[in-house]
Amino acid sequence: MPKIICTLTLLLTFFGCSENYEGATSASIDSYDYEKTESSLKQEMDLDQVTAPSTSPPPPPPAGESAELPKIEQAGNRKIIYTAEARMRVDSLEDALARINRIVELTGGFLSNQEMRDDTYRKTATLTLRLPVNNFTGSVNRILEIGNFLESQSLNSMDVSTEWLDLESRLATKREVRDRYIDILRKRAKKVEDILAAEDKIRRITEEIEAKEGRLRYLRDQVSMSTFTLSIYETQEVRDVPPTYVRHFGHEIMDALGNGLYIVKGLLLGVLSIWPLLLLLVPVVWVYRKWRSK
Repeated sequence: MPKIICTLTLLLTFFGCSENYEGATSASIDSYDYEKTESSLKQEMDLDQVTAPSTSPPPPPPAGESAELPKIEQAGNRKIIYTAEARMRVDSLEDALARINRIVELTGGFLSNQEMRDDTYRKTATLTLRLPVNNFTGSVNRILEIGNFLESQSLNSMDVSTEWLDLESRLATKREVRDRYIDILRKRAKKVEDILAAEDKIRRITEEIEAKEGRLRYLRDQVSMSTFTLSIYETQEVRDVPPTYVRHFGHEIMDALGNGLYIVKGLLLGVLSIWPLLLLLVPVVWVYRKWRSK
């Protein structure tokens, strides 16, 4: 009996310890999972705040930026000719022209051409500006800020790198050929025919070299100085255009005399042009008079 009681006591104690151990183990696991999950979520939230792209809209561009031209940079050895055109309205045409000339002078450019026109409802000026390519877009954007309404603008480019390299290579070749002819003329040509032939070759090659050098200078100028064609206008109240020419009474008398002389000349030429009919009319009149006399 006592053995049975001891055995039961030992079993109850063993099962009780097992339940306490499992409960403690389960509680520790749940606590570990919760703490681990909470810390991992917190780290992921912090990471998302750092790496996630902002969904807020970007700040609006400054006023007038949409009308600005992109910055121009010559890429490597590429030779590009840039041209731009624009048309805008200004408050005062004279003030705008003064400001434009000041900007052009400060940027190292110059005014190539200017045309003025005064209509019944607006005054217009068309300018052709040559601007350094390094300051081209900056100068154009500063000029466009003068207007109060931009109607149109455009930027064009033309790559002349291939033509540039072709001209340089042809010039180098022709200079070498000319130098050889000059050497022949100095050292080898003894006869008059040989001297004249060498001089003619030298003259022709020199003309070709000068023509290609002129073309290369033109391309170099167009690449280094861009062209900006600008049309600006100022609106004004509609007004009547005064007559450009007033005819005096004396001019009208002279015109009347001239018109009378023109009529007389026309009648005389008309009579002369019907002379065959006049010749036929003479016998008809003679026969008619004979018949009346009977």
